[in-house]
Amino acid sequence: MPNLVLHGYWRPGTSYRTRIALNAKGLDYRQAPVDLLSGEQRAADYRALNPLGLVPTLEADGRLRRAGGHDRRHGGRYAFGDSLTMADCHLVP
Repeated sequence: MPNLVLHGYWRPGTSYRTRIALNAKGLDYRQAPVDLLSGEQRAADYRALNPLGLVPTLEADGRLRRAGGHDRRHGGRYAFGDSLTMADCHLVP
């Protein structure tokens, strides 16, 4: 089972759908809040995770899966174990 960290803000639909997918799949994860109201998504440390500064970013054993189209070129076929793809989270078409 990968070590999952969800970097996000509670309100956006993409973060919400990602949490739903993780919970529906029964995957344990840790939340790392990104405060959009204070502009934390524009900070250098978050931009290192997601250069566009969008939420959410899902980290699995050091591998990053990002909102904002970074992974669309691969068709969303990133699996965390065999249980979860980003398509499950509706982050990619």
